[in-house]
Amino acid sequence: MRSGTDVAEGSVEISRRRLLERMQRRDPVAGHDVVARSLARCGITHVYGVPGRPIDATLAACLRADIRVIGARQQQGAALMSVAHNYVAGGLRSAVIVSAGPAVANTATGVLVAHDNRWPLLVIGARRGTDTGGAGAFQGFDGAAFLAPITKSASLAAETEGLADCVVDACLATMDGAPGPVYVDIAEEALSGRTRRLPASWAAGAPVAPRAPACEAGADAIHEAARALRASRRPVLLIGKGLRWSGDWAWLRQLVEQHVVVFAAAPMARGFLPDDHPMCVSDVRGQALAEADLVLMVGARFNWTFHYGIEVSPTARIIRIDVDPDESRDVLGRGIGLRGDAAATARRLLDALGPRSATPRGASRDVDWLGRLQAMRRAGDDAIRTQAAIRVEPMSPYQWLGEVREVLPASAITVLDGNVVMAAAQRMLPARAPIGRITAASNGCMGTGIPFAIGAKLACPGRPVVAICGDFGFGLSGIELETAVRHEVPITAIVANNSGPGGSTRQREFFAAHADEPVARYTSGIRHDLIAAALGARGVRVQSPGELGPALRAALAAPSTTCIDVVTHGDVPLLPVI
Repeated sequence: MRSGTDVAEGSVEISRRRLLERMQRRDPVAGHDVVARSLARCGITHVYGVPGRPIDATLAACLRADIRVIGARQQQGAALMSVAHNYVAGGLRSAVIVSAGPAVANTATGVLVAHDNRWPLLVIGARRGTDTGGAGAFQGFDGAAFLAPITKSASLAAETEGLADCVVDACLATMDGAPGPVYVDIAEEALSGRTRRLPASWAAGAPVAPRAPACEAGADAIHEAARALRASRRPVLLIGKGLRWSGDWAWLRQLVEQHVVVFAAAPMARGFLPDDHPMCVSDVRGQALAEADLVLMVGARFNWTFHYGIEVSPTARIIRIDVDPDESRDVLGRGIGLRGDAAATARRLLDALGPRSATPRGASRDVDWLGRLQAMRRAGDDAIRTQAAIRVEPMSPYQWLGEVREVLPASAITVLDGNVVMAAAQRMLPARAPIGRITAASNGCMGTGIPFAIGAKLACPGRPVVAICGDFGFGLSGIELETAVRHEVPITAIVANNSGPGGSTRQREFFAAHADEPVARYTSGIRHDLIAAALGARGVRVQSPGELGPALRAALAAPSTTCIDVVTHGDVPLLPVI
């Protein structure tokens, strides 16, 4: 005899099947709507794109599915907006839809940024005329083959039937394991076609979500790491931007404060713990790592951001926590690899560490070393403040960033896009809140400032967003200010107008012998504020000390997009920045 539970479950199954049958008896659904509804079921709230055939109808279908569609000025900008949106949102909440051929190729920079930074991104492109019998279609282009080397997966959906599953699978793939970009080429015939064969899951109406990450490290490895950390005299915690995907950071403070561990953060990981925390050694990281006897890496990689690990003492043990198996392996025979979600793994490590040592400051820690690092940090802060206090006209980046520092709210998201100005901003502007700093990150892409700011603001409307751009970076994507104006996305852009990529320094150092060719020196007198005004934004020009602070306050209070052009001294050192 069947139990009551079996009967109830059977009734649910029958009801679900009947609902699906009714759905299938209705008018067939167009491929455009299949794409839109599938994205909505996967939690997509925004789509970025540039209208064009054959995806005009797809973007319209997204609007019908209550997905906000942001029409960018260029496909690269659309991809960069979506990348930043997903990073700030903490998962795949936006996607990119573009038309065919060159439109797909134009997304490649954004896809590469997502690939190198391990950020989730879904790009959907159209493939024109796959049924031409080999005659060659207008804008015929194999986008999947083109983007395959820099995506987690790249596929072709050739038919309307099965299109829903293809889109859902692509969404899930972006967050499976280490996040990354996924590309789907959809044939024009699949978009324009119709189908009654819809996924059975549509009848249930339940949202589709990726599986929750967990700690996959074994108990022996966890306890070995705990013993090593407990015995360490000079441990350093390296925090990377990969920590973003855990969504739980309370354990960081517990680890740092209860177990007396100094920390250094990658640029985009600053703010998970505030820069003014007494255990922060980000500005003296090299010295800390050179003298460390143990380095705990969480969501961080030994790429150029951390100088490929050459700063680390050759005798230090290394513990690496990462969801990616390639980043959670033993290091040169002297490490411990812990694979899994950063938060889940760190909490198991904390459990294994147990309560802090009986002595207030931790029995095993080198107190003299801690004091020396803190003294070096204070000296560095004093040197930066001294440099910012030097009065010159035009102002140096350090000089006017001092005014930004005084005005910028603690909750602000600052987007840094440049070389000279980014180097100065990294030192001058503290990060006090999680997800408060966005940079070009792992691959140093420039021109990201304005698109990143738009995506960040749409993902988190309640926080002020300020993009600080060099004039080179602004020139690459400044046209997207019009996108912000048109879609009423109130961001603030500050442009360091120093007349070239690196000011006058690069022209002098590399092209002085050919002074008649201004390769790296822009035309004098360019007015970025007037360019912004022509695009519909508020334009403000700052030339003298004391003007930027009030201008930034007014911009942050305004309900519209503002661009502040700051006349900046061009004679500055060219320094690599991370």
